[in-house]
Amino acid sequence: MGYYGPPKLKVESKEPEDQEWFLHSLIEKKSTASDNHEAVLMSILDADYKKVKHRDKAFGNTLLHHAMQHGASEELVEYLLEEWPDAAKEIQDPANDHVSATAKPNYRWYPLHLGAISGAPLATMKMVLEAYPEAAQKADTLDGSLPLHLCIGRHTDAAVLQLLLEAYPKGAEALTANKELALHKAIARAKPAVVKALLQAFPRGVKLRTYPLDQMTPLEMARDRLKYCKVGTPEEAQEILDAVQETKKKVDADFKAYVKTIGKHS
Repeated sequence: MGYYGPPKLKVESKEPEDQEWFLHSLIEKKSTASDNHEAVLMSILDADYKKVKHRDKAFGNTLLHHAMQHGASEELVEYLLEEWPDAAKEIQDPANDHVSATAKPNYRWYPLHLGAISGAPLATMKMVLEAYPEAAQKADTLDGSLPLHLCIGRHTDAAVLQLLLEAYPKGAEALTANKELALHKAIARAKPAVVKALLQAFPRGVKLRTYPLDQMTPLEMARDRLKYCKVGTPEEAQEILDAVQETKKKVDADFKAYVKTIGKHS
């Protein structure tokens, strides 16, 4: 059902910056059947299309950044991309004229990054990725995380993970500044299905240690998770440990076979 009539919500202040902050606030509000805040936002943008490029003062986020951060609907994300197709290519920009001189530290995330770390739905993640596929390869300026790293957590959507892996397969091999793979993060935080997908994408990751924090291998991390079981169930921790051990056996066997083959030809 569409939205009819003038917006119900009004911002009290007449200052331009407050009026424009109001646009972002509409994205944060949860719409109901009787009060569709996203429809209000779209009606305002219909009346003044230039507002679609507004950025907030805290991080230099565009409306699309904000939409991905707050799990906006497919309808709103599609609308924002139609109004400003290059919005998916925009980074958080503290140097932008709209942003205050005292802006908070900025990670230079694209909308895809914010969607990844915020658990945005698969459908909207597909939209921003299709609009700018290269975003999957972009590391942030905080610790060199890709969207693949950022999406890892207790509630990681395996379909979103697969989407990001398909968009940038080498992301499974990419290390953050702390020398962490997405695999390391997943073993510490995610469900078995996510760990298994990353083991399949980059099996040799089982040989790499994190650095410089704790210098743990994936196997050591899996054992640690089972021992303390701070995330998930003991059964999930055991499943992860079994998957890591099995992958390590295969990688070690493949390496021994490779060395043996080289020896025969030397």
